[in-house]
Amino acid sequence: MSAHYLDELALASKSDVDRAGQGFAINISNSVGSIVEYELHRKFNRADLPRLSTYSSLPIVNKIEHLANGGESPKSYSLQATEVDAIGVPRNLSHQPNWTAFVKRAEVSALAAGFEDQVAIGLSGAIGELADNIMQHSKAEDSGIAAFAQTSNGFEYVVADSGIGILNSFRQAPEFQSIRDDIEAMEMATTAGVSRHGRGSGRGFGYRAVLLPLRVAEGTIRMRSGKAVLDIVGSGVTANQVGGSQRPSHQGLVISVKLNHIL
Repeated sequence: MSAHYLDELALASKSDVDRAGQGFAINISNSVGSIVEYELHRKFNRADLPRLSTYSSLPIVNKIEHLANGGESPKSYSLQATEVDAIGVPRNLSHQPNWTAFVKRAEVSALAAGFEDQVAIGLSGAIGELADNIMQHSKAEDSGIAAFAQTSNGFEYVVADSGIGILNSFRQAPEFQSIRDDIEAMEMATTAGVSRHGRGSGRGFGYRAVLLPLRVAEGTIRMRSGKAVLDIVGSGVTANQVGGSQRPSHQGLVISVKLNHIL
């Protein structure tokens, strides 16, 4: 995942990006997570930066750019595996055949990428959990974008929204008024049993679906919200390594997950 490019672009001048030209586009467009994060950051924070489609003719770049700017998703009820796909996350997830078909395509595409049945089911389930979080927490239910792609050695997906972000969501609860910053909020969000509804509410287990695949595959999770990035690294059964760092402000939340086969 081209995370370092995204972080550099957040501070880069437009002239530097223009000089990078095609090279910058190649580095961003090789990951659906990077494409989504870049286009949302460009939309809300850096309108001076070029659209990726200026330099890249990949269909997925145009599709994600269209979705990031509020465009509707084309209807597709195919259940066949595909190398890459993206969709706008709809309201009423369980009653939208277009969304149901997308999640199933993610599952069979993970299978086609070489993951076992239960891992593929877990990946599609994680996409569903994160989409539901948009409806429950973002206060921007119509802003969601989801995408997935088979990679050269695995599978990746991203779910993003342009809502209030994790920190502001937690601070709606009196119990979490003392949260210091976005990094602490993201660390809490990935703790089982903790949600903006409070500890002991029976909520806050959605991220377990995101984290568990790191126990059976080598992977990375990148969470971008507010003024921070949280990186989680897993390798087989080893403990997750977590690192947070400050970044320029970003609207909403982007969660990008990339899994590689353990050789």
